[in-house]
Amino acid sequence: MSDRLVLSKASTRSCKQSGFTLVELMVALLLGLVLLGSVVTIMSSTRQTLRGGENLARMQESARFAFEILLRDLRDAGANPCGARSLANVIRVSGVVPWWADWDSGAVRGFDGSEATTIAPFGTSAAARVDGTDAVLTLRTALDEAAVKLVSAHDPAGPTFTLPAAAPIKSNDIVLACDAKSGALLQVGTIGGSTDIEYGTGTLNCTDDLGYPTPANCTGTTARTFDPGASITKWEPGLWYVGINSRGSRSLFRKTPVPQNSGAVTVQSEEIIPGVHDMQVDYLTRDAAGSTLSTAWVPASDTTFAAASGAWTATNTKQVVAVRVRLTIRSEENVGTDGTPLERQFVAVAALRARDL
Repeated sequence: MSDRLVLSKASTRSCKQSGFTLVELMVALLLGLVLLGSVVTIMSSTRQTLRGGENLARMQESARFAFEILLRDLRDAGANPCGARSLANVIRVSGVVPWWADWDSGAVRGFDGSEATTIAPFGTSAAARVDGTDAVLTLRTALDEAAVKLVSAHDPAGPTFTLPAAAPIKSNDIVLACDAKSGALLQVGTIGGSTDIEYGTGTLNCTDDLGYPTPANCTGTTARTFDPGASITKWEPGLWYVGINSRGSRSLFRKTPVPQNSGAVTVQSEEIIPGVHDMQVDYLTRDAAGSTLSTAWVPASDTTFAAASGAWTATNTKQVVAVRVRLTIRSEENVGTDGTPLERQFVAVAALRARDL
């Protein structure tokens, strides 16, 4: 009897020692949840940090690329491969010089955030300019070595330019022919035998005479024969602005003329860099008469560019010699600490090569 009692008590103690109590399970579960929560928090924080770093790197890369191509246009504004100062312009659309060929109005022209322009009107549709953001227009030729071709002969009666070899110039292209004396902006007609550039019939040219100056009504023009060794190259103007992209956000756009097979020239807007939320542009000027460099940067709305003083033209007593661009870029994702996009400002300066500081 006593032996059975002892065994029973031993068995009871073994049962009590196997497994966990409810309290122990709850404590273990709580500790596990705390540990799991800590791991999830760390992973989420790390992921957020990585996303923020990736977005910031993408923003910096966007700024670098935007400045690389925008400042290249600004530096080369007003330049041509011959260094010619006098440029005739025979291109007319319905009797009017289009903005992309209007050399007489200035090789660099700025539009303040409150200043509208028909080139890129304010709006909320795709490719429309964002109200309150600046825009800047540059007129220049393609200056890379491969784009500049020498002329072996010029026949004004043709009227034809002859090149020594085939060039990447197509029918209806807008080109600039120039030498050290002067230049002429015109539209190509047809290409004959891959080396003869005809510019007479079927073009936007109001005359075949390429002498400077070209009267506004293109009557009483002056003939001009370019000597062998003159250059001919494509015309590459552009308006830079911040516009609405197809996704409903903002991007940096460039508006350029595109020749059509019909001979007409249409204007297209190309999205260059996404995420550019704002662009502000200031200008440094020099007194053309006294060669005195200004000590202050001014916006496009400054009286320096008032119409009474010649606006942006070469007759203005103040000539733009440098441009300062401030871009505000936002991240594509909401990776800021407050759940909003990151935003950074980047500033760069371009000195115009065609004008000495």
